Amino acid sequence: MFTFDIFKDDSEEQSLTRKLSIFSIISSILLGTWLRIGMGTLDKLQKFDPFEMYHLSKYWLAHWTFQKKDLYLFPGSNGELSGVGYPPLTHAIPATLTKFFNLLGFNLDLKTVVIILPVFLAAFLPLIYWFLGKELYNEKVGIVAAFLTVVFPEFIRVGRAGAYDTNIYIVIFLPLTLGLFVKSFNQENLVKKTKWSILGGTALGLFGLFWAGYTLMFALIAFSILTYTFLASWLDKIKEEDTYSLLGILVSYPILLYFHSLSSLEGVLLVIPLIFFPYIAAKIPEWSEKVSWIKNGLKFRKAIVTLGSLIVVTGAVLTYYELLPVDVRGIGLVKKTAVIHQTIGELQPTFGKGFQKGAVPLQNAFGTWGALILPVIILPIIYITYKLIKQFNMGRTFELTIVSFTFLMNFAAARFLPLYLFFVTPVVAAEIVALLEILGLKNIREKMKKEYGKVKGFDLIKVTFTIFVILTISFTSLPLAGGLNVQQYPSGVYAESNGAWISTFDFFNQDENITREDYVLSWWDYGFPMKALSNVSVVTDNTQANAEVAAKFYMMQNMTEAYEYLTENMSEQRGEEVDYVIGNKALGIYIPGTIYGGKTGAVATVAQVNPSEYVSDWPNSAKNRLSQQLPFAIYYRSGMNYPNVPKPLTETVYYNLAFPAGPTPGLMNITQEPEVGDILYDHYKVVYKTNNSKQPGPWGGSAITVYKLVNETNPT
Repeated sequence: MFTFDIFKDDSEEQSLTRKLSIFSIISSILLGTWLRIGMGTLDKLQKFDPFEMYHLSKYWLAHWTFQKKDLYLFPGSNGELSGVGYPPLTHAIPATLTKFFNLLGFNLDLKTVVIILPVFLAAFLPLIYWFLGKELYNEKVGIVAAFLTVVFPEFIRVGRAGAYDTNIYIVIFLPLTLGLFVKSFNQENLVKKTKWSILGGTALGLFGLFWAGYTLMFALIAFSILTYTFLASWLDKIKEEDTYSLLGILVSYPILLYFHSLSSLEGVLLVIPLIFFPYIAAKIPEWSEKVSWIKNGLKFRKAIVTLGSLIVVTGAVLTYYELLPVDVRGIGLVKKTAVIHQTIGELQPTFGKGFQKGAVPLQNAFGTWGALILPVIILPIIYITYKLIKQFNMGRTFELTIVSFTFLMNFAAARFLPLYLFFVTPVVAAEIVALLEILGLKNIREKMKKEYGKVKGFDLIKVTFTIFVILTISFTSLPLAGGLNVQQYPSGVYAESNGAWISTFDFFNQDENITREDYVLSWWDYGFPMKALSNVSVVTDNTQANAEVAAKFYMMQNMTEAYEYLTENMSEQRGEEVDYVIGNKALGIYIPGTIYGGKTGAVATVAQVNPSEYVSDWPNSAKNRLSQQLPFAIYYRSGMNYPNVPKPLTETVYYNLAFPAGPTPGLMNITQEPEVGDILYDHYKVVYKTNNSKQPGPWGGSAITVYKLVNETNPT
């Protein structure tokens, strides 16, 4: 059976290495699970994406099919509904597991399953990295690679409780897919090559059902095939049976074609010709013998392969710089805004760290300097190249290409997805094993066997030094609670200071007059939680669909025109009207070093406005600084008697709705705020307000106020 082949080769011997493998995998699973539970939340969802997973899983559980169109998101241009932003299996898995466990008699609700699922999935990481390390190098490397899954913090972040999103599938399927293809490369028997290749292609296809950025793996495989064919042709080591290990890629296409609803397959179809590139290169000398004008088949092969490689690489570069109007996602770069930028930055835990390139995000993924020494300073790319020179093979070429490519991504992306970590871990493990061999621990072990565990002299120093190095790397990087700020707190919607959102959602659920037919406008950050935890539809959500509508409304200066924009104009343009709008104080507050970042600065940026449009004498130097926060955010820090309120912000609809009595420290002047039932500016009826905030700063009064859009002639 396929499933047991990875353990079958040496299981009969029950060698010390195999026993260590089992111990390493089990202990890493247990330790990793403990860390992910301790650094997660067992009763709340973290960040924003898990809310959408929960929301979509509820639809699957109710209908047993995936939602293709977002039924609870305001229509786009011409009244068209947006597509669902996540592949189908991400929301099918929680729903299916909930149903399965309940059939077995367990009383589990869907939200509990969504919260604990990433911990369960991440438990497979030690086994996957053991397998990849074993296939690329040897079983000793696999042992260390399994252990490293609880050393590098990103492996813990990605699977912590409550943080279920597509990231966990990325870190599972990237190494698994590569490992299965490398296993195929390592086989001598053509049947076994094909079998493992089919498994690799199946994993590649399934990957596309869990992550919309699956095209990245096609890109990496395409460039790897190209690199291998080029090098093997020039080294005269190309073999036609290499193509058997690539045929499994074809299996991925029907899987993606049948199920996938998010991405077009035209781009990844361009990988198909490259599957047969090694076979063609291997056969060129034989075919050349039948052509009289070709004098040397080997030289002719080198010329053809070089030309073909140049054409592909040139096409990818031209597309990257937008000089070719072609979507070549399967070949690689899709303009500057896709695989290199959007795919890398789309889903990443950069919260609180800013968006950076280079070594800083690398350190965030690998941990402190102790762990950074091995993956960066010793340079895995050099180590892989050294191993490739010593023994050229297809698997090592793929590893070199993918590790090099993902390493360069760290310096091309302003937001960081640690793809490099996901591929480089086995190389780091190999470096550790090589270091241990250099220190002579293999010989020391043999001596210990003969002398009943006695270690003397210089051997004792080497053993002590090795243990010290391993412990230093581990415990300066191991994501123990609070040690590296790995712990992610529950989503801000649970915090009173961030807007009392939970009580607002409860209001929407408890009011019998409010249904999914009602559209609520807030800023996009709160769209996913609102859809998941309340019985309403939203104007915009975390996909940022319709974000320009919310931005324009909040930045308008005339309250009546803003009302008409959401009702009459939207009805004409989109076929629907907005029913409720949110006034949220926290959105416009900027407190350095906290989660309050003055998001109204981003609102102004999306609305394409600048301070001079609101204040005629605003300094010229600030006119075009659309991304700056202060002109459109209330600045406050501890010790200030009164927050700094910029005049441009006070001119906006946002300010009039969020701060109807002004930003008042503590509980001052809260009696000036409107009461439920009051109608502001003829069109904004207060239907709910959260309890008065007791926090210091500009939160005086209700953190959130909900307004129903009404007409003064018919206020109900």
